[in-house]
Amino acid sequence: MEPQQQIDDWIEDHREDVATFLLEFATVSSPRGYEREAAEYLSSWLQSNGIETRLQPVVGDRVNVVGKLPGSRNESASRVVFNGHLDTAYGNAEEDDRVLPDRLRSHTSAWRDEDDLFGVGVINDKGPMTAFLWAALALEASNVSPAGDIYLTASAGEIGGTTTDESWDPRTVGSGIGTRRLVDGGITGDYAIVAETTDYAIARMECGVVWFEITITGTPTYQPRLAAYEPDTVMDEHPGALPAASKAVRVLEQWGSEYSNSETKEYDHGTMRPSAGVGAIESGNPNAPIVAPGTATLYLDVRLPPEAGPELVRDEIDRVLMSEGIDATVEPYLFRRGYIADDEAVSPLTTTLSDAHYDLFDETPPDPQPMITSMWRDINVFNEVGVPAVTCGPPRTTREFEGTTHPCMHLDDLVAGAKLYARAMVDLCCET
Repeated sequence: MEPQQQIDDWIEDHREDVATFLLEFATVSSPRGYEREAAEYLSSWLQSNGIETRLQPVVGDRVNVVGKLPGSRNESASRVVFNGHLDTAYGNAEEDDRVLPDRLRSHTSAWRDEDDLFGVGVINDKGPMTAFLWAALALEASNVSPAGDIYLTASAGEIGGTTTDESWDPRTVGSGIGTRRLVDGGITGDYAIVAETTDYAIARMECGVVWFEITITGTPTYQPRLAAYEPDTVMDEHPGALPAASKAVRVLEQWGSEYSNSETKEYDHGTMRPSAGVGAIESGNPNAPIVAPGTATLYLDVRLPPEAGPELVRDEIDRVLMSEGIDATVEPYLFRRGYIADDEAVSPLTTTLSDAHYDLFDETPPDPQPMITSMWRDINVFNEVGVPAVTCGPPRTTREFEGTTHPCMHLDDLVAGAKLYARAMVDLCCET
């Protein structure tokens, strides 16, 4: 029997085990900053399956998981890093309460109904990670030994996050901090595959990102002492900061739409559509809203074209606000650059994944949608240091369960993802 067929058969024979593992893994809470329990769970599981594994310190008590299938060091074989992230978008009650009108079951847990596996942690990112982990087990079980090293990595802190200037809390920091620690610690290779839900599209580029703190000041005034303004002039004449801030939100959202349209660019491997929008506002005292506050701060998220820096938009934001009579201080407080993998350098990797997709589905993979290429993902860290990287993985979907729509991944897609990653491991790293 051909090695790849043997690997496929092993994965099919263990599809129920794959589903069980994913649900257990996804149930371990790991919001950004609190990944350690999930890291220890995964490290223990890898070691119990005979895979060399260690925990790599990141910051505070946060850690990455680094598993390895050591190669025989054949010079013709590639070394490949498979990477996913441990942190989930929800699960920190304090942060969740700021953004969620209701906390759904899928925000903090995982479950199965028929062959659909539900949960935010399933789709982002423990499902795609599970696929490459079980691909590695399939190689081991099929006695297919790599000639080049295969790293199985799970990073802390991929999801966007940082701390304000007022205080530095290591638990709030994300935006690639874990994967940056991986490469700083020498976990690199000839290629990197970042496992995310992409509908099997192969994305070789991601936006950069900059966050701006926009401070608007006015005169704090006891509400009963405010002058009697006319309805059509109150927003311009009010001395407090909130009316100007509310106007700034409208102005910035309109500018963000124009910016996105003007910066959209088509490439032969996909379309990138950078976005911009206000994501947070701070002002006033909810315990005593008797004073029209004299300060308000907006927090603006801007996605940047590859290689661009904050200077691309900072002056423009200043001009837009000033043109509307809004006096504000605009300062960046987070910046991560975006990259496109070099065409020639990444070609063997994209060819391998395209061939694997055709072998599985009898068709070429789809082009990545703008929502896939216009985020900020950890492929930027690898591409920045010269490791050609793509993001590619099984699809996510949504389905109604008990009257509410939840995100989920179908078991067939999870299994197909494992077979896809296994083909990449065999083609790039193994002698068969």
